[in-house]
Amino acid sequence: MTLYRICALACAICLAMPIAAQGAEPAPGRPLDQAVFGFGGLMVDDDMGTSALLFTPDYEDNVIFGIGYQRFLERVLPAWTLGLEAGLAGRFGQRPTVEAWGGYVLRHDSFKITRGLSVTPAMTVGLSAVSHTIGREAEQQRLDGGDATVLFYLGPELNLSDPRSDSGHEVFWRLHHRSGAGGTLGGMRGAGNANVFGLRRHF
Repeated sequence: MTLYRICALACAICLAMPIAAQGAEPAPGRPLDQAVFGFGGLMVDDDMGTSALLFTPDYEDNVIFGIGYQRFLERVLPAWTLGLEAGLAGRFGQRPTVEAWGGYVLRHDSFKITRGLSVTPAMTVGLSAVSHTIGREAEQQRLDGGDATVLFYLGPELNLSDPRSDSGHEVFWRLHHRSGAGGTLGGMRGAGNANVFGLRRHF
């Protein structure tokens, strides 16, 4: 897939999000929530479970920097809010590559740990497309004989914020995961992972 097609996909995702959000009303007592975020991190030469351990996986010499946008639409369960997410990232190391992803994000209400700290879990599920594969995903592509250009995207994350502040800022860790889900997409069983840390602002 060419860089042009990746950019076209990213634009299509961004254009589709306002259309999908039309008619969405905020939950009672809660404004319609939007957020922008940026992150950076390292790609991992391990499976998803090992990658999530942070300090034990084998890290590649490939780095990733990304930006994204979220729009939360409505509460779907007593403690969960459903939204949409689109993002664009650059991956550097073995070679420069571009990644675009989009999908649904499910965010839990915050857990207040201390007077100055709240933890908020969230999960993004969707599709991811890259201009070129690198690192572990390129090796998995060779071993599986598949195509890792377009795969499923999964992004479990933990957000930390100060409940005393109304700035809308939070820091987060996310496991940035691309996979064929056992051969369901692209003939790929697995693909790539990255541990990233970032900053998000709600408005």
